[in-house]
Amino acid sequence: MVRIDISHIIPTLLLVPLVVPAGCIAPGSQVTPESRPPQITRIDAPSNQSDAGQVDSTEMDSIMAQVQADLDLLRSGELVRDPVAVSSTAIQWNQPSSIKPSEPATPREPELAASTAESIITETAEEVPIIVNQELVIPEPTRDLLLARLRDRLLADARGSDMPLAELLSIASLAMTDPGQSLDPESLQDLTEEEAELLRQFHQFFMQVHSLLNESGDASELARAVSELNEQLHPEPVLRIPQALMVSRVGGYGDYDVILPTRFLAHSSASAILYIEMDRFTSTLEDEHWKTSLSVQLEILRRDNGSSVWEQDWQRVIDRSRQKREDFFISQILRWSDHLSVGEYTLKIRVRDEHTSEVVEKGIPFQMHAGQDMPGSSHSAKSQ
Repeated sequence: MVRIDISHIIPTLLLVPLVVPAGCIAPGSQVTPESRPPQITRIDAPSNQSDAGQVDSTEMDSIMAQVQADLDLLRSGELVRDPVAVSSTAIQWNQPSSIKPSEPATPREPELAASTAESIITETAEEVPIIVNQELVIPEPTRDLLLARLRDRLLADARGSDMPLAELLSIASLAMTDPGQSLDPESLQDLTEEEAELLRQFHQFFMQVHSLLNESGDASELARAVSELNEQLHPEPVLRIPQALMVSRVGGYGDYDVILPTRFLAHSSASAILYIEMDRFTSTLEDEHWKTSLSVQLEILRRDNGSSVWEQDWQRVIDRSRQKREDFFISQILRWSDHLSVGEYTLKIRVRDEHTSEVVEKGIPFQMHAGQDMPGSSHSAKSQ
C-alpha cells in the first residue's frame, strides 16, 4: 500500500515533474515493469494529523489525476524525465526493507517487433516513410498505386492530345490486370461515335481476358475471345472472290493450269475444272479446329438475253484445320451438257458464308463453238 505525505508532495508537484522509479515492483510480484504501469492509490491521513497539512478533497482528487496522467505519459515516452532527482521520497512500499531504493530509470528506446522493413510495411495507397532499425525506409509502391499513377498520366496525356484514342486504349488495357479499371466518361467526349464504340469493345475484351486467364488459363478460350472481338470489330465481313477461273489442273492454292481461251465444243461432253479463290471468309474455332463453312451455287446464262440455261443448287463446302486458314480455294469439275448450242455464255458463281449469310458473286465468260480445233475438246479435266 502506498502512503503519501501531503505536506511534502504538494510543493514538489507544483515545482518539478514527479519522478518515480520506473522499475519498482512489489515484493513477491512476477509482473515486469513494462507489463503493468505503476498506479497511485490515495490514502487518507490519520484523523489525528494536524490541520496544517490538510488539503481540500477536490484539490486532492485533481492532484491524484495529474500524477496518474504524468505517470502514463512518462511510460509512453511522451513526457521527458526531469534530470534533477527529487530529494525527498514521497512514495514508499509497505515493506521498504525488502527493496533497495531504485535509481531513476534510463529512458529506453522504443523496440520494433520486426527486424526488416518488409515485415511491418502494410499495403497503403501512398508510400509512408517508416523507421526500421533507426533508419528511414520508404516502402516500395504497391501495384494499385502504380496503376493509379499510370492511369492519371495517360488521362492527362489524352486530354492534351488531338488523337486521344491511343492513350485511352492503353487505359482500357489495364483491365487485364485490374478489371475494376473503368473508362473515364469525360474522356469519351473527345472521341467520335465510332472511336468511342471501338474503345468500349476493347475494354470489354480486356476484362474478358482477365477472367479467362484467372479462371481457366486455356489458350483455346483466349483464342476464341480474340476471334469474337474480331467479329465484333467486323460485323459484316466483305466476302470476296479474288480469282475464279476454268483450269485443266489444280495442284493447290495458286497452283493450276488455266484454259485459254475459254472455248469449248458445242454439243459435246467437254469438261473443265472450276477453280475459285476465296478471301475474307469467316472461320470459327470448334473442338480445337478452325471450321470454314461455305456454299456454292452455279448458273449458266446466255449473254445475249440473260436467260438461264443451266443451274446447280447450293452445295456445301466445309473445311476444318488446326491452323486458321488464310488461303482458301474451292475446286469442282464442270461437265458441259450436250444440249449447249453454239453461243456466248456466262458461268455465274455465287458463294455464301454460312456463318455470316453473306453472299458474293462472280462471272466467268466462255464460248461454245462448232469447230473441231477447240482447246476444251482435246482434254478431259481431272480434279485434285
